[in-house]
Amino acid sequence: MGKIFLSAGEISGDLHGAFLARALYEEIPGIQLCGIGGERMKAAGVTLIDDLTEKSSVGILEGLPHLRENLSSLKKARRFVREWKPDCVVFIDNQGFNLNLAGTVKKEGITSFYYFAPQYWLWGLKKASSLENKLDHILAVFRQEDAFYKGTSLSVDYIGHPILDEMPLLDKGEARRLLGLSSSYDKPLIGLLPGSRPQEFRTLFPLFLKTAEALKGEFDFIMPFASSSFYERFAPETPSFIKTVKKEGTVVMQAADLLILSSGTATLEAAVAGTPMVITYKVSLLTEIVARLLVKVSYVGMPNIIAGKGIVPELLQRDLTQPKLTAMVKKILEDKTEYQRIKKELSQVKASLEPAGAVRRAARLIKERCCHE
Repeated sequence: MGKIFLSAGEISGDLHGAFLARALYEEIPGIQLCGIGGERMKAAGVTLIDDLTEKSSVGILEGLPHLRENLSSLKKARRFVREWKPDCVVFIDNQGFNLNLAGTVKKEGITSFYYFAPQYWLWGLKKASSLENKLDHILAVFRQEDAFYKGTSLSVDYIGHPILDEMPLLDKGEARRLLGLSSSYDKPLIGLLPGSRPQEFRTLFPLFLKTAEALKGEFDFIMPFASSSFYERFAPETPSFIKTVKKEGTVVMQAADLLILSSGTATLEAAVAGTPMVITYKVSLLTEIVARLLVKVSYVGMPNIIAGKGIVPELLQRDLTQPKLTAMVKKILEDKTEYQRIKKELSQVKASLEPAGAVRRAARLIKERCCHE
């Protein structure tokens, strides 16, 4: 076996793809890895044919500005897969793009894996059948996902969540030292994480700045930018009382006393860090209407979805205003009992993601299935 194609489209997928690439190189000496990803996968040794990390979006209207570019990238990926003929393809999240590419991969008779598969387990059972004619294997990272896809003809393996391997755990003092901060603060430290997708960032960045401005007398602030390009473009626009850093999101999560963040992978990283948070998100009205019709869960943040209850607050859509966000931050940090309750429940969410070692298990399953099919 000599060639694997990895397809990731978002910054979180790029991160997962980079860790998987390193594990594949260790498990399969001499393997060639090509694919679609970003700066992290490139640094891990993957030869990239395209980068979609700054074209990703969530929603209907939100994706229109990048439609032409994404279609061009899809055409390029299809052509490359046909010509390069990899032994297998590993799709990583980014379902809109990857499920379209999956049809081509299936027609070419190439074995496929989905790592961070479409979260149809949140939507209702009927949606799963559409994947059976496009995919071969699901590498399930959530127990709910594993149970859901086992109701299909797909091969499903529960591997645990790779976040337990990807995120080095630090104590608060060590995390602050790594960021060049004092190990102790007179004021609580709040981490601001406005997201990695351009669409969400443009919405949340100004709101987070206004919230920080309203609270700056009582709290200190730090904002990690999800990519080098975000840092270069937006750090100069950030007020000087907010410390800015490049990429160190998970370190900031462990240094901070509270996080204000966009719904997405970061909320699960924050749960593993054990740091209380306020989850925020805002999409177009059309996307909101469609989502309410499709999604069968009551929450958008993964810690709440996994727990099956609202263990951390969510401010979404019309509820997401600077006054409400400011009030929520103060409420959590001033109520010590509530703060400790959140920390305790986040530790239970972290425990539900075990066992550790998911990245290595994923690499070994890919090696095993591709070698024997």
